[in-house]
Amino acid sequence: GKCCVTFKATMLAMQAKTMIRRPLFGLLFSTFSVPAVSFSTMLLGRHWAPMREPQLHNRVALHGLFPRPALNPKLRPFSCNKQILKMATTVLEFGVETPAKAPNTVVFVGKKEALQNDKLLPLLGGIDKPVRDQMLKDVSVGDNGASISTYVTAEGKLTKIVLSVLPSKNSRHNSAFQPHAISSLIGAATGGASARVSVLLEEEWQVAPIACAIARAFPLFSSKQRPADDPDAERVVSVDFLAPDLSRVTDPAR
Repeated sequence: GKCCVTFKATMLAMQAKTMIRRPLFGLLFSTFSVPAVSFSTMLLGRHWAPMREPQLHNRVALHGLFPRPALNPKLRPFSCNKQILKMATTVLEFGVETPAKAPNTVVFVGKKEALQNDKLLPLLGGIDKPVRDQMLKDVSVGDNGASISTYVTAEGKLTKIVLSVLPSKNSRHNSAFQPHAISSLIGAATGGASARVSVLLEEEWQVAPIACAIARAFPLFSSKQRPADDPDAERVVSVDFLAPDLSRVTDPAR
């Protein structure tokens, strides 16, 4: 027969039954998503023909529509893999010396002149001066800035190091530190994993607009779902501000 999916709804209070038949759209059950609480009393079953192999018919019972198999003798329960999902979230930290979660990516944001400061080398995770200089030479900044990255190994863990170079020129109508470039560069550099962002300031008063630009790149809520046991389901982005002398700004809120 024709493939179909039958949603059978029973209203116990009204003692009425409604049958709705719709075509089967591909792998419906692998893409259809509803809150888990809706399936608290769900019974899944396959319709078995008496003398043939199982047909391509499925019956889905919601909210206890088939509380007992005896109500439908042709409905046989089958098992399925259950996976608990949760929404992906982002925790944004400012001015924290020790992040709550070890970062997979470390991003340094600033003008090219600030990134060329040799005092920054101890913070680059083992990248030596020739490599840093070549990275900054290869990057093409343009009007919106650009990023270049490499990987280092520390304590047996692979960490991505990103140098995000801000444009050196801007229009008279734009902020000198170009928040729009910060949002796009940091968002693209970190992806969906936990990260640490170090901003090389020109002046300490720039903390407030830069913090807003970074927050714009990391919405605290996402409708994307990940398995509950996924370590990246909740990512932590820790932001640190470095003064022109590379000392940490210990009170970014002031």
